[in-house]
Amino acid sequence: MYTVEDRLWWYLGLREHVLALLRPARAHGRDGAAPRILDAGCGTGGMAARLRPYGPVAGVDLAPFAVAICRERRGLDRTAVASITELPFPDGAFDLAVSLDVISDAGTGNDARALAELARVLRPGGRLCLNLPAYRWLAGEHDLAVETKRRYTRAEVRALLVAAGLVPERLTYWNCALLPAVAAARALSRRRGRRAAEARSDIDVPPAPINRLLLTLVRLERRLLRRFDLPAGSSLLCVARKPWSVECRA
Repeated sequence: MYTVEDRLWWYLGLREHVLALLRPARAHGRDGAAPRILDAGCGTGGMAARLRPYGPVAGVDLAPFAVAICRERRGLDRTAVASITELPFPDGAFDLAVSLDVISDAGTGNDARALAELARVLRPGGRLCLNLPAYRWLAGEHDLAVETKRRYTRAEVRALLVAAGLVPERLTYWNCALLPAVAAARALSRRRGRRAAEARSDIDVPPAPINRLLLTLVRLERRLLRRFDLPAGSSLLCVARKPWSVECRA
């Protein structure tokens, strides 16, 4: 992941989507201070590094090697080995949180508990941005390789957010233009029937012209997302807000 995440079109496009939807430049912490940001499941720190200009960033990940990369190569000192289902932070510690393709993983035993933890560490009025893999019928060899256990529909994500006490603000699919190609590739991979130990993921940088073309398609989608949600795609993006206490009582 570290060798490709600053070049691969999918990672670059996802980060741009997150920054556009979460709008961290407009967020403020207590008394007008810079927002306190959490990257839950930070991996090797690509998204956390993009968020750092907006405020202090803390990260957690289950992989000690990934956390070491964050600390040594990314300069993200506030990074710890921890589970998203047991976050080592007090209630209301953060103004913004991101969690990208994490609660869907096999390592996250309970996605509902993970969302409850994310809601707990957000302050009232704080916002959460999630990215998740879409549609069970898109599961394939890639899912085995990266240990993706769950895929979601928009309705399922909305229900999980509401159950965690969060208010969904945006819920949209993305990577819509490439959905037919992704579906075909995943169907072929299922026919190969490889075991988990033999499976290979889709995380690979294509030749530069193709990489640029795919990133251009994602950026065109981002223009559409400024106006409306996309009806289908290989991934789901959402932004949800932790309500103020008055809203909770209501």
